[in-house]
Amino acid sequence: MRSHFREALSIEQTEDEMYDVDFDISTIAESELNEYNNSLIESPKINKLRELFQSGYDYSCIARIIAKNLDEPTALTLESFLIKSVYGLENLSNVIEGEHSERFRPYNNWACIDGFDLSKTRKPKVRGTRIEQLQAMLADRIDKPLLEIQKAFPNLCFKSPDILDSGELGIKADVRGTQIKIFTRGKNIQIELRGGKKWIREHFHKLKADHVLRDDGVFLPRLWKGSKNMTSDVQVAIKRAELMLDIVYADTREELSEKTLSLLS
Repeated sequence: MRSHFREALSIEQTEDEMYDVDFDISTIAESELNEYNNSLIESPKINKLRELFQSGYDYSCIARIIAKNLDEPTALTLESFLIKSVYGLENLSNVIEGEHSERFRPYNNWACIDGFDLSKTRKPKVRGTRIEQLQAMLADRIDKPLLEIQKAFPNLCFKSPDILDSGELGIKADVRGTQIKIFTRGKNIQIELRGGKKWIREHFHKLKADHVLRDDGVFLPRLWKGSKNMTSDVQVAIKRAELMLDIVYADTREELSEKTLSLLS
């Protein structure tokens, strides 16, 4: 913690001035100093500390010890509880909720949550760990953007949000001979076509776009690949889903707009 204060002060103070702060720099653990020395990117936490310093607060006004003499597992558990349930990640500068955060009720969510308040019911052919993962995601309301996208396409019969493939939360709907799959990765939303391997190969051959299909018959536009090209904006995701549906419903390449054709390049 002390290393964060030292880093926050470093932008406006000389090295000598930093050592005048009202705490003993010698008490900073070597690991914390290494973290400070290796830090190349200013985190939201450091920016918030600098904002507080500029407003006239000092170390004694900001720092508070909540618990002491804890072993590391207990300290990590307490940290996760405070971030997840007491303060809420969205109200903090922390990047993640902490270790074992799935064990705690989400901040400001007092609804009955399956796995917390209700008796567990096992779905057939689904492992318990997968059910618990789904319950945690739904409790955290990760399904909210998916439900907004689903609402934008009332003519499609989307299945309820579920754990898909590599553990992401997503929804699927049958469209002609394939499926449109919309899923979350962190805060990002991704969209692809998968399923109906024979149909999708024949369809993309008709559109002269065989080369964009993966060997397993999945279509994910090259322009959307990678975390930098994903979107966390629901409206953008809806527009992307519309483009994918245009591809599915088109009978010839000539029916497609330039923007849609760019996904097939």
